[in-house]
Amino acid sequence: SADYYWVGNSGNWSDFAAHWATASGGGTFHTAPPTSADSVFFDANSFSLALQAVTIDVVANCNDMDWTGVTNNPNLAGASNLNIYGSLTYDAGMTAAYNGAIYFRAATPGNTITTNGDTIKNWGWYFEGTGDWTFSDDLIATATTLYLNNGTVFANGQKLNISNFMSMFTSNPRTFNLGASTI
Repeated sequence: SADYYWVGNSGNWSDFAAHWATASGGGTFHTAPPTSADSVFFDANSFSLALQAVTIDVVANCNDMDWTGVTNNPNLAGASNLNIYGSLTYDAGMTAAYNGAIYFRAATPGNTITTNGDTIKNWGWYFEGTGDWTFSDDLIATATTLYLNNGTVFANGQKLNISNFMSMFTSNPRTFNLGASTI
């Protein structure tokens, strides 16, 4: 596993030689796109210009995806599928206008989802792994369907404002723990 740091403003996820650095703000690049074992980071050294976009142009994989501390209001864009095998953290200073499906595929417990108030605009979040995920804050995803096909989701007392919730057509063990949450 390795850490991948986005640099160089706008670009495609698949363009590892120009955007996926080995260190924050670094100039040494990875020789392949991130895999399910690799964590990806978007931070204060990722975007020097306002309103730049990271476009998911291929089926993308990562362990954790973290946008903490990003500057210049970047955008996660594209429509190809995104597979996350760990946690997801958005930042209030970014836009998640991504139109593809996100597949949460963790096989381990202790994963978190933090949106930091960002409105989710993609059409489907699929919980597919055998692990678990805990919402750290409210989810605003009025055009998004949550599909619980495997594993455990802890709503953790957060408000989930979603279009639809589905959990059927599978015999996989799965649990949706609402606690004091409202949907």
